[in-house]
Amino acid sequence: MISYPDLLNILADTRTMELFSDISSSGHKTHNIMTKLKLTRKQYYSRIADLQSAGMIYRNKGKYFISTFGKIVYDVHTNAQRKIEYALSNIWKLKAIDSLEIADQISRGELREITNALIDNVEIKETITKELDSWPLLSPPPSQQLPPKNLIKSQKVV
Repeated sequence: MISYPDLLNILADTRTMELFSDISSSGHKTHNIMTKLKLTRKQYYSRIADLQSAGMIYRNKGKYFISTFGKIVYDVHTNAQRKIEYALSNIWKLKAIDSLEIADQISRGELREITNALIDNVEIKETITKELDSWPLLSPPPSQQLPPKNLIKSQKVV
């Protein structure tokens, strides 16, 4: 059984992921993949061995196919990669949201509205707003805070 860190090492190798992606799109014969990805025999078989030992692919009648486990890993990995690429290309928007939250000058509702205006990816927006719901309640801006009770003078009506 493969460990999670070992699986991440396999996924981190760009050429292995290209090979895995090519196999996942359709089973191919060895020579076609090696030529397409410009891999030496040693590079190819080393990466194939890693994918097979991880249980992500199997061989049948001279072709490699993605396993059920591999399908799950491929789906999760491609979704995560897509989200990370979106976040990287919109990092300034995410930093702006962080700055507003840290400043503690606006309400959670206002922060949610700003997030909705800045972020156009529904999945990312859901992730951020889910996090907003778990944050502690923000105190109102200083201009909207009431003075302490001991500073409020009571006026008696006569």
